[in-house]
Amino acid sequence: MPSKLEELKKGIQEKKEAKEGQAFRPAQAAEPKAIETVDLEQVEKIVEKMKKKYSAEGLSFEEVGGSLSELRGIITEGKQAGVQIQKVEELREYKNSTVRALGSFYLALRKPLTPVVAFFKALPQVKVLGYYLYSANMPFSVQQYVALTTSVSIILGLMIFIAAGILFAVLSAEWEFSLAIMVLIPLILGFFAFLAVALIMFLMPRSAAIARGDAISAELPFALRHMATELKSGIGLYRTLQAIASADYGVLS
Repeated sequence: MPSKLEELKKGIQEKKEAKEGQAFRPAQAAEPKAIETVDLEQVEKIVEKMKKKYSAEGLSFEEVGGSLSELRGIITEGKQAGVQIQKVEELREYKNSTVRALGSFYLALRKPLTPVVAFFKALPQVKVLGYYLYSANMPFSVQQYVALTTSVSIILGLMIFIAAGILFAVLSAEWEFSLAIMVLIPLILGFFAFLAVALIMFLMPRSAAIARGDAISAELPFALRHMATELKSGIGLYRTLQAIASADYGVLS
């Protein structure tokens, strides 16, 4: 009797396993989809074409470290990345009224200012400007910042030229300056003011980035100590990072 009961149980178990096997067999038999691969050489060609196209149209890719790694990531991985294509025209819609005014001034004189912009882009400070704008967390593309620098430099240079011209005109009543001196010296002063303002403007992102880095370095030991304490107490990494972000660690948070 026990042997028959065991055989019956065994038969029921085999039928049950057979049914379960049939239920899962289609899923197991399904062939995995082929993973698409991307030819990196083709990606590089696309990157170069887009770079030339947008540069010709006055647009700028935010490049960090001198590469278009974010753009390559979008093409090869399909992920959102930190590539920003910002037109100079967007300065007209900026929240800050001063930036809007400077952007409108540049756009109104865009064609005559083309040689000035070309001169600025040849400066070594502009070659790494995108990196420092990103590091300083400044919300401008390289093209936009060059446009703002051009506007500020020209406006202040003209103001110095006019102020110096008026001053020499007043002083000429007593010292009788020649017309050449009254025109040439204010022109030289205005030109040097133009260059000085442009140089200061291009160095500002670097100074801001260094200051931001120093602020992060000052807070980093405390944040790491906080993180170590949280992890030792058994809190997960994600919640630990949330705690660091919500804590008062300045720029680091």
